[in-house]
Amino acid sequence: MHRAIWDSYKRVTLTAAVLAVGGIQVARADDWPSYQHDTAHTGRTTASPAPDKLTLKWSAPTGYATPLIVGNNVIATHNGQGTGTDSTIRSFNLNTGAVNWSFTGSYTFPSQAAYGNGLVTFTAGIIGADANKLIVLDSATGALKYKVTAGLSGDMPVMVPEANGTTTAYVTDGGKVKAISLGASSGSVLWTASGSYGGASLPTLVGGNTIVLAGPGQYYAIDRATGAQNHFQNGNISGGGGDTVVYDAAHSAFYVLDDYDGVGSTLTAYHFGGAYNAITRLWQKSGTGIGDGGQVALDSAGHLYSVDNSNLVEIDPATGNILRTKTGQSFANAVAPLIAGNVLWAYDESNTYAYDLTTLNRVATLPGTRGSLNSTFDSPGAVDDAHYLIDYGNIYNSPGFDVYVAAPEPAALGLLVIPAALTLAGRRRGRRPSANATPA
Repeated sequence: MHRAIWDSYKRVTLTAAVLAVGGIQVARADDWPSYQHDTAHTGRTTASPAPDKLTLKWSAPTGYATPLIVGNNVIATHNGQGTGTDSTIRSFNLNTGAVNWSFTGSYTFPSQAAYGNGLVTFTAGIIGADANKLIVLDSATGALKYKVTAGLSGDMPVMVPEANGTTTAYVTDGGKVKAISLGASSGSVLWTASGSYGGASLPTLVGGNTIVLAGPGQYYAIDRATGAQNHFQNGNISGGGGDTVVYDAAHSAFYVLDDYDGVGSTLTAYHFGGAYNAITRLWQKSGTGIGDGGQVALDSAGHLYSVDNSNLVEIDPATGNILRTKTGQSFANAVAPLIAGNVLWAYDESNTYAYDLTTLNRVATLPGTRGSLNSTFDSPGAVDDAHYLIDYGNIYNSPGFDVYVAAPEPAALGLLVIPAALTLAGRRRGRRPSANATPA
């Protein structure tokens, strides 16, 4: 090898190794920017930190919950609920826990914060000057951009970026749902729909043009453009509860795990025909593995995974038949599993567990969990390439979320460093590798 190229190779290799050992992330395959990962609430990410390599790096202060991973930052909410305590939206550095910014105010029963398209939003509660308003922040700085008079104070918004550069926030309080268009400097309500949405169902984006909500016995599909509504399941019960629907775009199907006509917890599959008024029921399943509350999660092939208090099941999306069952387990009530690569995460009252999807064997246990808290949010937490975040839930004064880091294997580290070094070494004038982090 030519002496100059060899010297370049050594410099680049050393620099890349220092960056890797220092924990600087050059690229990330998949963030976790929404509740249950995405606006379809699939609970699935391509990121897959090795469960047996995870070690606790830092913990958020008491009360910070519903963490969202955006670049190298975590956005979470300390909710004062109705205690008279201030609420704070905060951005943390994902690697260190250092505070990037905080936005604090006196709000009574505000929502958890949501992220989308460079914006952070939350509903401001039911009392005070900002009651029934949607608060819009800049995600990079935490600065207030503007407020929108929404006419309700609902649950965590669902943020959908639009082709024209705006973002639509969907907010529901259980009896109403509103579509709110958010621009660079102002926002406005597009439409309002009413129904028995249950109070614990976040809107799910289906097919790009529809949102779906589900309260006990009452399921709705709503056209995103007009607010026209298809009440496609009108059962003999209503009110309270509700669950977030899961959509599988590859199979044009969505799944509702909720009470159906008073017969108890039932998983119902629907075909989405391309519009809010083109919904067809495919199959239903109850019994083993179909627990009360919670949601299903989807693997990369569209297989469904669900848990009850003692069973983990894999379900065929075409028929609803159970393909595999892992018995003798212990799970909390109302669990929404998440899938990171080939690993499924679920929890009991004390611990969070990782299962290998190839074998369904348990491969790791982390201390801590939200347990059987009665809230809208049933997910174990959030995941990216190198981190696993345990969420303890948004009940007032719960522990703050935990951040675990997966140490890279030495062999894998070598594979990352050497090819990059060789590529740069072959150039006449090599550049130093960039270590710029992506801001939220």
